[in-house]
Amino acid sequence: MDKLILQAPAKINLGLEILKKKGDGYHDIKTVFCQVSLFDEIEIIENNREKIEIYCDDELVPTDEKNSVFKALKLLGKNGLSVNIKKRIPAKAGLGGGSSDAGVVLKVYGGGSGLEIGSDVPYAVYGGTKIGEGRGEILSDLPSLAGMDMVVCVPDVGVDTKWAYENVDYGRIGKGKIEGLIEAVKKQYLFEIAENLHNDFEYWVLPKYPVIRDIKENMIKYGALGSLMTGSGSGVFGICENEDKAKGVYLQMKKMYSKTFLVKVI
Repeated sequence: MDKLILQAPAKINLGLEILKKKGDGYHDIKTVFCQVSLFDEIEIIENNREKIEIYCDDELVPTDEKNSVFKALKLLGKNGLSVNIKKRIPAKAGLGGGSSDAGVVLKVYGGGSGLEIGSDVPYAVYGGTKIGEGRGEILSDLPSLAGMDMVVCVPDVGVDTKWAYENVDYGRIGKGKIEGLIEAVKKQYLFEIAENLHNDFEYWVLPKYPVIRDIKENMIKYGALGSLMTGSGSGVFGICENEDKAKGVYLQMKKMYSKTFLVKVI
């Protein structure tokens, strides 16, 4: 192997419900995953130093043993590799960039689910449109939504996932609101999907980070059919009727938020 170049796509949670906190400290969730055409690029080169070396162009991303790709290679028993990560998926945005980076590495080397690396890593290994249960690692298939047009927008604030789970409002979560979304995805009816977007995290994340609510409202104002925060935030996506409508939303949002991306579900 001279050089291996991998594309790691961002993930979106079209819906997310927190069901309960378990004895091990983790939460049971139910979510609908998909992936979109926003990619980190991972370049892997053999070195002669019998160790894993990680380089990244984003200073927010650790390059030591805390890095998700480092963890994946360690899990695989791979040494003597230099990894250069070109980061395009914003960090702390609920877009699963680190999990996706680890997932594509595990996938290409054929090495397990990666749950010990992170809750979203098993999904990143498989991709597609899926229901995720348990911590997100129990996956079941849904019809593909490939080609659906979206705009993704990330404000200049990140949300710490640990904080988001520590502040769960247990009186408001797990009300079954995701079931309508799942039925809409099964029917592949775009307008019904947009009407049934729901994320329990919004109940307490949006009051703390009002810019996320502003982005959601602006997405709708400029023509998105529906808009939602993905994961524990801070990223927001808007579902659009077609590519032209998505371009219109993108151009308006880009004026206000530099980290705005025109994407399709893959």
